[in-house]
Order: sequence, then C-alpha cells, then structure tokens
Amino acid sequence: MDQFDRRTVLGALGTASLGAVAWGVPGRAAAQPAAEAPPASAPLRAPPTPLASADPAILALADRWTYSGWAGPPIGVFSWMPPGAGRDCRVMLVYHGVNRDADRYFTQWQPVAARRGFAIVVPEYSVAAFPQAINYNQGRVLDSDGRVRPRSQWAFGTPDGLFAAFRRRARLQTTRYELFGHSAGSQFVHRALLAAPPRRTTKAIAANAGFYTWPALDRPWPFGLQGAPFGERDLRAWLARDMVVLLGTLDNDPQHRSLNRDPPAMQQGEHRLARGNGFFEAGQALAAERGWTFGWTRAYAPGVDHDNARMAPFAADLFYGPG
Repeated sequence: MDQFDRRTVLGALGTASLGAVAWGVPGRAAAQPAAEAPPASAPLRAPPTPLASADPAILALADRWTYSGWAGPPIGVFSWMPPGAGRDCRVMLVYHGVNRDADRYFTQWQPVAARRGFAIVVPEYSVAAFPQAINYNQGRVLDSDGRVRPRSQWAFGTPDGLFAAFRRRARLQTTRYELFGHSAGSQFVHRALLAAPPRRTTKAIAANAGFYTWPALDRPWPFGLQGAPFGERDLRAWLARDMVVLLGTLDNDPQHRSLNRDPPAMQQGEHRLARGNGFFEAGQALAAERGWTFGWTRAYAPGVDHDNARMAPFAADLFYGPG
C-alpha cells in the first residue's frame, strides 16, 4: 500500500481516527513525542506553482454579498451551496492567501465542495480595506502605532459572524462550521484560534503558513505572544483546541517568492515545511512539559508544494472523511 494514498489510509483507519492521523504516521496520544515526520530539508522540491487566475465559469456560480455585521470594514464574500441541499448542509469557511484573491480560492474549492456536498463561504479581506499583514493575517489586534484595538475591531473575531450571516442568507439550520486557511489564510486561522476562538467551529485546519505565532511568551508578536494581549491562560486554551497543521511535503522552497525571510521567521526554519513541523512540535512539547491538554494534530499532503488547489482534497478528507 502506498503510505501516502489519503483514501486508503483514511479508509483503513476510519473517520473516527481522523483527530489523530498524519499521512504516513500512525495515530498517537496527545502530548506524546512526535512521530517521525518528513525531514525539514526534503531532498525534492517542486518547481514553483504558477498562480492560476479565477475560472470565470466557476466564479459565475458564486453568490456575492457583503458582510457588515462587525465594527470593522465591510467584507466581500463569495459563497455557494449545493443545489437541493438540505437545511442541515455542512459549511466550510475558506481563508485566502496573501494575494487577497478570494475569487481564485472560491474557484479552486467549489469543485471539491460540489463533489463532497458541502457549502463554502470565502470572505475577501481586500488590500484596500485591510492593508498590510497587520490588518489581515495578524488580525487587526494592533493598530499601526502598536496599540491594542478594541476586541470588536479584531478581524480574528469575524468567522462566527460570517457563518451566522450565511446561515441566515441560506436559511440553514446548521449550527457549526469547518474553518480552513492556506498560506496567509493559515496564519489567520491559527492566530484566530488563539486570539478570538470561534465558538461554532467543529475543527480548524491551518495549511502551509509562511510563519507562525510560536507558542512562546518571550517571542515578539506576531512571531510569538510577547507584546500582544495574550497570556499563559490563552496559550493553554489554544494548545487544547482542535486544530490540524496541514503541510505539503514539497512546500520546502527556501527561496519561494512570498516566503517571509525576516530574522524571527528564519528562526522558525528555512522554509514552510520546516516551520510547520517546528510549530507543531513546539506546541506538543510545551503541553507535555506543563501537563496541559494538547488538541493539535499534524497531517501531510504528499507531493504537494505551496498550492491551495492541491491541498483542498486533503483538507476535505480531514473534515468529512474519505470521499
């Protein structure tokens, strides 16, 4: 059996084991030493995946609307629900990358959602309304002068409101949703679970982040928690949350065009694969050291580089089982 065939592995383990599976890695108890992972410097590298444009035919399927139910700027939204879906239809929120291209993310996820029968909600945190990383993937926690904003203005607090707005719009009875982010969207997702944990998520997946907020109080925000309004209680709760760190095994290009190379990011590893492994293992080690509950899991997308479209089927299997 190919150890990296996602359907074979999931079929053998069963969906009940999804919370403890990493591709090619046996299930393991929380806060135990990490099972062997792909090496931080994998010998193979995929050539850079060119950025695709949004497919106009798929984009035409989107319901386009604006979410204004919070204290920050309006957020454009692309959403879709399977024709004939029941009022209990599953819903996934998808968070885009640094290019703020929710239209492209919508067109990459809609075919997956159509095959699997779930609805997608893809918000766009535009550069005009959310300039620079501080206002998107760093959540608007701090203003441009480094002052803490009121929590009502944190972008990290928007996922539950977006879900509620879509639920009303689609007349759904569904009460919970799945949360996925890739690249800068992965940065948003893993920090949102720390800063303003969504109350309605079943599980969150943070895929291929460029760098992470390390589970450390002595590293400066956003590379750690120092200087941000979070303390040990927040850190402990964060480590207990149901989050999957999903990594492409070929997302290991140290010269990738959008990779952050600031010294605090380089301290985390030379590329995204190394940084993701280090982030997960740092959280696991801290939980074990303190005797805290550890809810994170790690999974791999074999043969995938920094490519949201190719990560999507793996994320869907983690959320909904093999399909």
